[in-house]
Amino acid sequence: MIRRGRLVPATLFGRALLTLILTFGLFALVTFGAIVFYALTPVAQRSAADLASIMVLSARTLQQLPPNLQEDYRTRLAREYQIRLAEERPLADQTRYFFPYLSQFKRALADRIGRPIEVVTSVANGERWFWVALDVDDGTLWTGFPRSRLGTRPLQALTIVFGAAVLLILGTAAILAGRITQPLQRLSKAAEQVAQGFSPHALPETGPAELANLARQFNETSRQIRELLANRTLLLTGVSHDLRTPLTRLRLAVEMLPAGVAQTLIARMERDIEEMNALITQTIEFGKSLGAGRREDVDLAALIEDLVVGRPRIVWQRGPGCPYHVDALALRRILGNLLENALRYSHERVEVFLDCQTPQPTIFVLDRGPGIPDAERDAVLMPYYRLEASRNRQTGGSGLGLAVAHQLALANQMELRLGVRRGGGTIATVKLPAIDMGANAEANAKGVDGQARGAYIRVRPPLPPEHSTMLHAGDQAPLFALPNADMERVNLEDLIGRRHAVLYFYPKDDTPGCTMEALEFTDLQTEFDQAETEVIGISRDSCTSHGAFRDQYGLTVHLLSDTDGEACEAYGVWREKEAHGEKRMGIVRSTFIVDKQGLIRHALYDVKPKGHAAEILQLARALSDG
Repeated sequence: MIRRGRLVPATLFGRALLTLILTFGLFALVTFGAIVFYALTPVAQRSAADLASIMVLSARTLQQLPPNLQEDYRTRLAREYQIRLAEERPLADQTRYFFPYLSQFKRALADRIGRPIEVVTSVANGERWFWVALDVDDGTLWTGFPRSRLGTRPLQALTIVFGAAVLLILGTAAILAGRITQPLQRLSKAAEQVAQGFSPHALPETGPAELANLARQFNETSRQIRELLANRTLLLTGVSHDLRTPLTRLRLAVEMLPAGVAQTLIARMERDIEEMNALITQTIEFGKSLGAGRREDVDLAALIEDLVVGRPRIVWQRGPGCPYHVDALALRRILGNLLENALRYSHERVEVFLDCQTPQPTIFVLDRGPGIPDAERDAVLMPYYRLEASRNRQTGGSGLGLAVAHQLALANQMELRLGVRRGGGTIATVKLPAIDMGANAEANAKGVDGQARGAYIRVRPPLPPEHSTMLHAGDQAPLFALPNADMERVNLEDLIGRRHAVLYFYPKDDTPGCTMEALEFTDLQTEFDQAETEVIGISRDSCTSHGAFRDQYGLTVHLLSDTDGEACEAYGVWREKEAHGEKRMGIVRSTFIVDKQGLIRHALYDVKPKGHAAEILQLARALSDG
């Protein structure tokens, strides 16, 4: 089944194209075979028999002519029939020559003279000749004819026929398959838009009757969905008005209660009224304003800063600006709901990260709460679904926060994912939509592209080479706190006093040299642990890149993300490099061994990856033993 799945295309267009190619190809092969067997072969056999008869007759006639007429006969035979007669054996050419007609000729001549024959090939004046030995009264006479006598070109004919057949088959199959699948592709894209909360344009109700009817039914279904969504909003608005009026009367009634009523009872009633009002507000928010909003240019770092300021237990380190074209209002509501959930379910720190190095920036919200079981990860995105079954608003919320975030993400082409965090907790990922560079923006494509792609890599401009100072043995190791592949901060200061540290800086994830180096350090992880040494790899790749790199190769070493390049500059590894004749700034592959007192014991610049981990292990063991 696996092999069959690889051979059969996954798309309908590919399968229809493959079916048509196989059908037309088989028809072409059958047609070609029939023409060869019933038309070309009989003609070739008849031509070979005639040629064999002429050659035998010519040889015998020559023997019967007087000597003074034989030379004239040879000349006329060569001029009119392109057949030559010679007494000596021609110089044979050993080059293999493909000529299917020879098999028919040999068979016809053998039948004519009653014995098997051998055809000798020769080349004279750039022309190929075929010779056979015929027995005559005076001995043996060699009779030959040139290749040009027949005038056929089987290889060229086969090439032309095969090429034309392939082009016609592929072209016809592509056109037919396209006519079948294009309407279905439009329908598929429209269905995807409906699933994402959009209202697609009506499909053209043209073409074959079946496809036209399918488009008509889809348009009708899409129209009904739009009406249902509009009715839902209208219904929720009406419910809001009808419920809030009696709630207002209840609030007034509570305020007008006699002075003798217990204050605890009054406080409980007021709390219940406020909870009902909050539930109604959230329900209205879920039912309206969930469509795609207007995109604008915003600084994502500043937007996150505004959201987290003043909130307790949130860890956020603002980096350089990250301008992007996005629906800021929708993104604020999505992140706000995620932060509220994380703070409600987790009593520890909530961490927020922004990865602006990819073409589509990604925002991460990480907590240390109880986590979400795999079986319920999709269900929590549905309205009113709660993991906490008591329905207590203080412990479980209303069940609408994640649903609102999910609906907003779908409507604005964002990708919201909930995953399990290593060590416990939840990691919520919001991947922003790709910047639209379609026909509407084509006029300003160059300017928009430059502005957008400028946001992909957010790093501080590197220091000039003369300001990037190399470190030496005995220097104090510069301290840093960088996020790892799980977006948890690793502080070098926390290691000092407990373990030695190997800090190896490498250029880029998932490149041959860097992969070899990481795998060698991983293979020696146990030996480094025995030497009380922590191995840490540092590059300017993002946390997301580190995570993919680690998981792809099963790496066990810590991989830290230094996107700002501060650690690279502090350790003097960010320097001018030359590759393929081009000079540019980059990380020089370097390794530092730091002891428990925080001093650099070995500083190795511009190292080679192969065998490097074993060399560092020897130095780490000597440091541990000493």
